[in-house]
Amino acid sequence: MSTLDHPIIVEASHQNEERTKSYYTSYAARYDWVTGYEMAHHEEAFSLAAIQDGEHVLEVACGTGRATVELARLVGPNGKLDALDLTEAMLQQARQKVQTLGLSDRNALCAC
Repeated sequence: MSTLDHPIIVEASHQNEERTKSYYTSYAARYDWVTGYEMAHHEEAFSLAAIQDGEHVLEVACGTGRATVELARLVGPNGKLDALDLTEAMLQQARQKVQTLGLSDRNALCAC
């Protein structure tokens, strides 16, 4: 059974963009702690995508950057990764991870 076969829980309070932004902004600092299960989905996506050195990848809803850092590694020093998220708070978490690992030259992190 694929890890993507599991049901996805959607927060009922996400009725509009402002509520969604508020939710993710408030959870940004602890998001990784409560969503460890997501990494299995990321790993399966990496495998399916078969990203090669030098490719240009777009990551939508990058969140705290947990997958972003691996995507940056996969595109390699000749590639480029554009990562987008709805909230600046999540992007700040992602930027910190990317900078700590020295991968900033491969990433453009943008709020949408």
